[in-house]
Amino acid sequence: MKKIFISYSWDSLEHKEWVAKLADELEKFEDFHVCLDQFDLDSKMDRHLFMENAVYESDVVIVISTKEYARKANARTGGVGEETFFNTGKLWRDFPSEKRAHTLNILREKEGTPRYLENFFHIDFTDDLQFEEKLSDLILEINDNTKRVRPAKTKGLSTAKKKIIS
Repeated sequence: MKKIFISYSWDSLEHKEWVAKLADELEKFEDFHVCLDQFDLDSKMDRHLFMENAVYESDVVIVISTKEYARKANARTGGVGEETFFNTGKLWRDFPSEKRAHTLNILREKEGTPRYLENFFHIDFTDDLQFEEKLSDLILEINDNTKRVRPAKTKGLSTAKKKIIS
């Protein structure tokens, strides 16, 4: 089972509800366990420890990128800043050996990507009418199923038709 942590900023009630909808959809899959503050954190818990564990114990960190998220991540302020601190640490610890990031950038607003994720691809969730299609793309990314399968080698050069040069 893949553990997925969703990192986002509390931009508005509407945004929190959108994040909850995404988390609910992912949590329905038996192969995923979603770690989300709305599911797993309450006022009696150490939120700093929650964020640190969520980043370091997850197989995938999903960043919901908005302009406000990018502002907080780049300035390392608030909970987003703490999660960014932990996430960049994990990214640079693991990236040299794995050559892959454990973080997926979900673009919720144009120009919302934090600096440390600018060199990676994103999944564009800016159009709510494409939610289902983008959710499918996200699920493929989480499962590392996005690349085209290379065809089997079935031909040798001796079978290639020779061109006659005139």
